[in-house]
Amino acid sequence: MTTDVESFIWLHPGRAAGLACINGRALTVEVIARCAWWGNGDRALELNFEITHAQLLLACWYQARYGTRTWRERWGEWQRKYEGQMAADNWDAVPMPPAWGKVTRE
Repeated sequence: MTTDVESFIWLHPGRAAGLACINGRALTVEVIARCAWWGNGDRALELNFEITHAQLLLACWYQARYGTRTWRERWGEWQRKYEGQMAADNWDAVPMPPAWGKVTRE
């Protein structure tokens, strides 16, 4: 089990125009989620912006839960399925959300 107690969503009116960020960085959860959606998120963000895997998943969860309708439709099922694992800090059990071109509709 991987515990990442340093991952949190941060909102501040004076930073990134008040948009949701991870750990007070200027990199917004929207930007992080877009990287994940286009399939170049995990490793690129870890290397270039020092974003951990747990922080990436947290940003995706936030967009799936509180983002626009588009994000909720893309990742809502993933968010509901793995929210409990994330709340329990069991990040290793949570897969990346579906990426563009890999979404299936039932």
